[in-house]
Amino acid sequence: MLRFALLILCTVMCLCRSEVANAAGDSTFRIFDWAGRVSWNKQDKQLDHCSAQLTNANGITIVYSLDRHYVWGLEFSSPTWNFTKGASFPLNLKVGDHGYFRFRAVASETNLVHLELPDSLAVFDSLRRAIQVGFAAGGMTSGFDLTYGPQVLMALTKCVARYETSQRYHKEVAAWLKTFPTAKPGTADDAGVRKEAGALAANVMTEARIPNAASLPQADVPPGVAGDAFWKVGNIIFSVAILQQQDMASFGTLPDLIIGAESIKCRGDLFSGGMIDVIGKTQAARVITNCVTPQTNSTNYYLVIPRKRGGVYILTTELRGFEIAVPGAPTAEEIDDRVRGSINVAVAQLAEMK
Repeated sequence: MLRFALLILCTVMCLCRSEVANAAGDSTFRIFDWAGRVSWNKQDKQLDHCSAQLTNANGITIVYSLDRHYVWGLEFSSPTWNFTKGASFPLNLKVGDHGYFRFRAVASETNLVHLELPDSLAVFDSLRRAIQVGFAAGGMTSGFDLTYGPQVLMALTKCVARYETSQRYHKEVAAWLKTFPTAKPGTADDAGVRKEAGALAANVMTEARIPNAASLPQADVPPGVAGDAFWKVGNIIFSVAILQQQDMASFGTLPDLIIGAESIKCRGDLFSGGMIDVIGKTQAARVITNCVTPQTNSTNYYLVIPRKRGGVYILTTELRGFEIAVPGAPTAEEIDDRVRGSINVAVAQLAEMK
């Protein structure tokens, strides 16, 4: 634990040095043995993305990038490669103990390929907990030591949060903080809303077959947890909140707003990622946030889907504290996977109940 806290402290010190450099107009910084860069959009002079790269003993470079909308990207490069631009080929990525991910690699330059990531959140959620990563494409193989990988991902999240400075964005985050994220449990004026949220939460838990899940009375909800209905699985809390139409921002901006709010609330180092997804035929916004301090850890998996009556459902799987593996008990990541797999059936059942 002490070693981890010292690593976090070192990360903060590295970023402090980078802020001095950027104040002088330098767009590069260091995160341990990774080289970081802030890239700007030449047209509107706003942040485009933050990135960090590491070169291994084989001369191959891995590149993490996080754009202004908190969407993660992954690239590999080597001065010895000579691909035809636009060429594509399958690539297997081995992430720690999480098994293999199979992707399509596309050559954006003769010596640079980017991976098409249908589920960037799942990939980078695995990368933040991995010590090593390797890839294989045809006869080409290589690997990387990710000892400082989690600190790099948190530093890039901090980079985007710091340089996303548009006034409109900050106003939207401030408005969001006044609605869902800081709401107290049980404050919905409409008892029908709480009943609807409770029914949906029960449908999800039943359909997802979450073992040892129990409904959590609002009186027992820990401080700082917002929503209209709650369930508990060990030290994991699952909640459903309903934002009605008058409270809802544009659907496509929800990942940015959720992460922007989390970056303000987190008193430590934050890893975040977001994406707009499609589950069946349902548009969904997905977000992961992980706030780490020397004292504690909290991880949130958000799933936001449209509500037919207007507004959205926000389903949150929140892990408070450090996750301890318990035989037969699902992890927060597994609960989130099951929630996504059951959401369409659960909503359909909700419509039948009315």
